[in-house]
Amino acid sequence: MAEKLSANTAEREEQLRLQAVKIYRHGKHNWQNELQEMVVLAASITGAPVVFLSIIDDAQQYLIASQGCILTTIAKELSPCVQIIQQQTILISNKGLPPHHPFTQTYAPLPFYAGIPLTTAEGYIIGSLCIMDTTTRQLTPQEVVSLQAIARQAMEIMNNAIHLQYIIGCKEEMAEAAFSLRSVLDNSPTFQILVNTQMEILAFNAAANEFVKFAIGKGLQQGENIIHYSPPSSISSLINSFNRALSGERVYGERQLNYDGGVETWWDVVYSPVRSSKGDIVGVAFNATDITSRKQNEQKLLVQNEKLKEIAQIQSHQVRGPLTSILGILSLIKEDNYQASTEYLLLLEKAAIQMDENIRRIVTLNRKSNA
Repeated sequence: MAEKLSANTAEREEQLRLQAVKIYRHGKHNWQNELQEMVVLAASITGAPVVFLSIIDDAQQYLIASQGCILTTIAKELSPCVQIIQQQTILISNKGLPPHHPFTQTYAPLPFYAGIPLTTAEGYIIGSLCIMDTTTRQLTPQEVVSLQAIARQAMEIMNNAIHLQYIIGCKEEMAEAAFSLRSVLDNSPTFQILVNTQMEILAFNAAANEFVKFAIGKGLQQGENIIHYSPPSSISSLINSFNRALSGERVYGERQLNYDGGVETWWDVVYSPVRSSKGDIVGVAFNATDITSRKQNEQKLLVQNEKLKEIAQIQSHQVRGPLTSILGILSLIKEDNYQASTEYLLLLEKAAIQMDENIRRIVTLNRKSNA
């Protein structure tokens, strides 16, 4: 049972090690020149003809920097460095390599081997710094210490490269996100302006900038006070809404703005408090939607309703009166056997003329209400 648990633990540890290896194996890392300097330094200290840095996954040993060696990969089962992963320590051997080994076939006999583990901060060995020599020998304590320092420095170089790549990736993602957000803002018809607690402009979208430029002849500028872009008649309302937003309230309302040059506009505006990650209010977001067309249509409807009321008044009183008169006169003529006197005819003419005038007035009012 204990052996089974031990095997399961070893398998989990190997999977974690391989996950660490993937981080160093994959990606575009600009570390080749610096790692090569580490290899040259190790060769200079030990005087060995073959030195290389390698990473070992589940199938291959990859030589990522080397001196005196033209191989770039070795099958894992042929690598003497595997023992370093298994034993979790420095390996020094004068036993040499078997005849079929790629190093033996490519180079002169290399009886000496020394391997220094490349260990991550989490304690996983991802590869090794390897020293091979054509004669049997031993490493002095100073050489061992130096090689361990070189291995740590090689890991530091790789870690820095990975961290740099991560930072670059984050910056690219942030730049892409910022570009996407800017695209959304600039393609929005809603005017959006962000100001700090001093009412200084921090950011704005294209729609807001273009309108302000059209209305007052100059565009918005970061750092400028938003009051400088507001008509005098609206400054008091702007300050009041701004202060309410700074107190945490979201302020809604409709505003009429009249700029120089006869530019009259209506806006549906929202002042929203902007909070930091800590919850502190650090500014106000101003959003405004142009509702000038809607307000103009509303005004037109009000005028039409007034005209319709006037038409209804004329129809119910000024048209009904002459029509009643005409009907009454016709009733009298009927009683006289349809013998109309001059008096009746004159009364009919007067009532008809009055009705005609009222009908003409209704037609005129109807045209005006639809204009």
